[in-house]
Amino acid sequence: YVLMLFISLLIPNLSYGFAMPEAALIKIKQQHGIQAVSNIKAWETLINKHRHESDLKKLRLVTDFFNKYKPISDQKLWNKTNYWATPVELLERGAGDCEDYVIAKYFTLKTMGVSIDKLRLVYATSHKLKQPHMVLAYYETPGSDPFILDNLTNWISYGSERPDLIPIYTFNGENVWFSLKKKGKKVV
Repeated sequence: YVLMLFISLLIPNLSYGFAMPEAALIKIKQQHGIQAVSNIKAWETLINKHRHESDLKKLRLVTDFFNKYKPISDQKLWNKTNYWATPVELLERGAGDCEDYVIAKYFTLKTMGVSIDKLRLVYATSHKLKQPHMVLAYYETPGSDPFILDNLTNWISYGSERPDLIPIYTFNGENVWFSLKKKGKKVV
């Protein structure tokens, strides 16, 4: 059931706006409560109200929206070592880990009209966290220094300002890129 909702996000009909089916909202309310429905309604509003903004404004709005939710490990939230949640699942629970935020931001920005050619999910090693971490990269132009959206900070930085992240690979709905070395440093 959740997979069906997630797939519906992949092909939004923006001419009519984005909306979760009423039957899905009823089921979500029964299973997760009124707060989950409120989170999803706020998400719908974000997408529909701001889909005509500039890409950079969308990055800011989407970061602010999702970063208010609680970061929590998959082990605590799902009782699993690794689980990649859909945007709906993150909103139902009001929590997730780094890849859940990246997935939610990616599909939200895509639904708001940001070209996936500009978006990449980045799987990296974080020297600060001493573990793998995922962030979302936005490239204004091909080859430009990307903006980095991270669930652990509300500050949207350039990739060059994040020496704590060493990318392993990046991907979007169409391609996978492996990290490159440039003058001894890895770059996103």
